[in-house]
Amino acid sequence: MRKTPIYLLDCDVSLWLSNNEDSVFNEVLESTEAAAGGEYNLSEIPVIILQTENGTTLFALKSIESTKESIEKAMNHFVKIEDYEKAARARDVKLLICTKTEKDI
Repeated sequence: MRKTPIYLLDCDVSLWLSNNEDSVFNEVLESTEAAAGGEYNLSEIPVIILQTENGTTLFALKSIESTKESIEKAMNHFVKIEDYEKAARARDVKLLICTKTEKDI
């Protein structure tokens, strides 16, 4: 089972997120692939944990729609930086999630 990665921050969370877009989208891809493979419930996927001296923040995808939207954003990010292998993986996992959720309806 995939362990949710923990990042120890020495700066503001929003600043870290804006400076580490690639890491965030990589984690979105990894966590959604794990969920699509059955490791997590598709409606609640843990992505990353950020720890600061002020506390801990868990970023999770809390619905099927937010999961689809996040993986779409990840796919667009990977195309933008010309990482077509990861863009294809994101496309594939989005299709798998869409297929699985259609069966549940």
